[in-house]
Amino acid sequence: MKKPILLLSFAASLMTILSSAQAQRNTAFAITGSEQGGVDWEVVREVDLSSGTLIRNIFIPSSQKPKQLDAATGKAINITAAQAQPAANNCNCSPSLSAASAYDARQNRLYYINLFGSELQYIDLNQRELKIYHVKNQKVKQFVAQAGEADNITRMAFGSDGYGYALTNNGNHLIRFSSGNNINIIDLGSLEDGQNNGDISVHTQAASWGGDMVADDGGNLYLFTTGAHVFKINPANRVADYLGTIEDLPEPYSVNAAAVDKDGQVVVSSSLDANNYFRVNLSTLKASPVQQSEERVYNASDFANGNFIACGDTHYQPQPAPVPVVQENKDVKKSIDIYPNPAKGKAIHVYFNNIPQGRSIVEVNLIDGKRIATAEVFVSAKGQSQTIQLPVTAKAGVYVVRVLNVDKSRFTKNIMVE
Repeated sequence: MKKPILLLSFAASLMTILSSAQAQRNTAFAITGSEQGGVDWEVVREVDLSSGTLIRNIFIPSSQKPKQLDAATGKAINITAAQAQPAANNCNCSPSLSAASAYDARQNRLYYINLFGSELQYIDLNQRELKIYHVKNQKVKQFVAQAGEADNITRMAFGSDGYGYALTNNGNHLIRFSSGNNINIIDLGSLEDGQNNGDISVHTQAASWGGDMVADDGGNLYLFTTGAHVFKINPANRVADYLGTIEDLPEPYSVNAAAVDKDGQVVVSSSLDANNYFRVNLSTLKASPVQQSEERVYNASDFANGNFIACGDTHYQPQPAPVPVVQENKDVKKSIDIYPNPAKGKAIHVYFNNIPQGRSIVEVNLIDGKRIATAEVFVSAKGQSQTIQLPVTAKAGVYVVRVLNVDKSRFTKNIMVE
């Protein structure tokens, strides 16, 4: 389990707007101590998942004082010294005690929740000036939190459906939140153990609290617990299926951070072990040490990046980047492509090429015009890609995808779902 007090004065410095391809780099944001082996958890860095190498320091609290803004209004808010302390489980804290973060590559935002708090906050990495946004109009914990650590949120990730997910230690609250201009927070309810979980429950403190989450591009989440257990979670029915326990980790090695690397495997870190990161083969759940370039790595309490395990499968098969080919629109400077086509699963991807920055609406319809899925996308970068999750009831056949962009340009394309 992540330590109950993770001192993190959480912010970030200037980052350039990331394209979809850049978001799939072999790096992750890491919550670390001020030095390798440290446990003060007050520095945010970007690290190389293949070697443990420090790419850059994102935030060093002693030198940065970010502005604090209301996410809904954009107005400045004041964070007092009293508010910055973890006085109660539902305090309205400043970004100082965070055990979980999640990166939304589509919006280029780094979200987090204070360990003892109930407020969703994020850093907009598109902006030149460092700012932290507080979602004040909705609480993350839409329930009365228990005393102690059971209801602390220590796991977060963005799913391929474009939603962020947060999970309490005890697994009793899977919380979903949207990104974009109008953030909406919903408590989906408690996780349920899969039928074949046996004695390994997603709710057991010693085995299944703490850790981190990642996602695949088929709509599933994967929970890596501090005790090295792995669960596959279907957010639609909240069933957590136990996949097994990571093998070949050194003793003792708690799993506190997890991120998907460029090859679709998961790299994990311990909050207390700075000797190395470990790469987990998702087919065998066997761990192997990363071939680090330096003697030690930055031990991390949390990882976050924009990568997904591919194909909704625990065995990743890397796919080449799509090459947009659109013939339906006369303006060749703007294009929309839908891939894969035919689609073999319930997820499709919409590729935006040279579409003006702003809101786009994506609709998926049956041939008879009945709408089965819709999504609002904020296009912020050339070559941006958006995953659209089809409902589980979607049958094989031809579907019509329509896209309306901020400049009123429209695109229509048929796809085959197998």
